[in-house]
Amino acid sequence: MTTPAIWRGEISDEGLATLWFDTPGRSVNLIDSTALAALDRQLSWVEGEPGLKALVIRSAKASGFALGFAPTEILGASPEQLEAIAWRGQEVFDRLATLAIPTVAILHGVCQGAGLDLALACKRRVGLASSEPLRLAASEVLLGIISPWGMIERMPMIINPADTLGMLVTGRSIGFLMAKSMGLVDRLASDENVDDPEEDVLAPPPVVLSPSTEEWETAWNHAQAGVEESPGEHYEAQLQILSVMAILAAHGCAAGREAATAAFIKLVEREDTRLALEAAALRDER
Repeated sequence: MTTPAIWRGEISDEGLATLWFDTPGRSVNLIDSTALAALDRQLSWVEGEPGLKALVIRSAKASGFALGFAPTEILGASPEQLEAIAWRGQEVFDRLATLAIPTVAILHGVCQGAGLDLALACKRRVGLASSEPLRLAASEVLLGIISPWGMIERMPMIINPADTLGMLVTGRSIGFLMAKSMGLVDRLASDENVDDPEEDVLAPPPVVLSPSTEEWETAWNHAQAGVEESPGEHYEAQLQILSVMAILAAHGCAAGREAATAAFIKLVEREDTRLALEAAALRDER
């Protein structure tokens, strides 16, 4: 019996490549090492196709775009394996982010955790009007961890430091209108015009933000005060996020990514984190 593909690629007559994400046997997409490896192979295919005008990333699931990284894989990993998991996700999402052609993530329903990392690796993000309202969240903090897959450096290039820190330390879910006002999503498309990304392909490259030291300091102080006044269930993860973002603001993306990877490994060792991951794993099995 042939195993269904996790990613399905197609090319239109107009030279538009689409990668459909469809985790077999699940009602919602979940990112794990197998999905990353499959995406990497599809990106090799995209890179080898001459004349492509753009790449679109979409979900074949009615429920939404994608959840976070598989908690069962994190739970069963040693520190060395966790570092490899972090590195592999960074490698694949970096490959997507550096493609020479325009890249567009079409988002509907749930898009959280590593699913949001995937969307952020695309140059543009378009909301899809569907029966499942868009729900974006940097949800790792709700499991007591921090994303090591590129979110911490890509998000501040797209939205301001205050909104970045607000999403990272709270894990709150936002809808299309809030995401659009922040700049996290570019526009809303209907089923009728979503397959015609001319607006996204022909648009000028998105502006890459470069927040000043003063902007970072103001936002960081506000976020820290909010955490101290009303700490979340995983206070240590919130503190680690604040620490990592301070390193990123002071020393740049490479230092921030290294700090995020170290914090990710350290946080997974905590008992409260492991309990949260175990609960998430049970939910994913239903």
